[in-house]
Amino acid sequence: MAKQFHYTWTWELVSPPEALWPLVSDTNRFNCDTGLPPMILLGIAKGVRRVKFKVPLVHVEWEEEPFEWVYPYRFGVLRRYKTGPLKEMRVDVRMERVGNSRTRLVYDVHVAGRNLLGDILIPLGIGFVSAKRFGTAFQKYDRLVSSGEQVFGTKGGGHLSTSSRDNLKKRIAPLTDSGVDRVILDRLLEFLNRADDISIQQIRPYTLADQWNLPRRAVLEAFLRATRIGILDMYWDVICPACQNVTDDVSALNEL
Repeated sequence: MAKQFHYTWTWELVSPPEALWPLVSDTNRFNCDTGLPPMILLGIAKGVRRVKFKVPLVHVEWEEEPFEWVYPYRFGVLRRYKTGPLKEMRVDVRMERVGNSRTRLVYDVHVAGRNLLGDILIPLGIGFVSAKRFGTAFQKYDRLVSSGEQVFGTKGGGHLSTSSRDNLKKRIAPLTDSGVDRVILDRLLEFLNRADDISIQQIRPYTLADQWNLPRRAVLEAFLRATRIGILDMYWDVICPACQNVTDDVSALNEL
């Protein structure tokens, strides 16, 4: 029987949950900020994603259940590993309002090792290293929010070729004629050019709308119109923790 490990960490932050949510719930940014290797999306079947770490000489692959989201207070995910030293991991992140404007962030993780190597690495890698790095990342997000600094949520320069960018601009142009705000389209073009592969494969319109400080409904409608002309694909990926029904929409970029 696999050995079970359970860790709970708590941080007191000065910013409110609503302000922290876009950063804390951006798992791709969080993985990058905490030193985890890049991830490669292998495929999606019935809402379950197959993902692997991009690490030389080490093959770590897992199946990831749809995230559970309760804006702006909680999200969680279950991962079942197919290879590597871990067997299963369940993560639950809660942000509790303290007073009028503060947040108590509770990070809860249950993890099981696959073998003796996993039982050795979990206390060191997760129990010690991750605890320290996670705290550093959350405190950094708290400073960014409290200072009022604008954070876009993607890293690095553009990765699309000139021809791909030109092709995308041509395909997205009809959306302006249909009444989509040009500001939203400019932000979408910038995001598709700069975001990593995992972020592009799982786009959350409401999260982007909050980061861009634009109306949620307008951004969502722009994304839905983009699916009609073949720029984006839409699939359902978020499970309501109360009713266990799929309740939210996520878009994925077609190959240019």
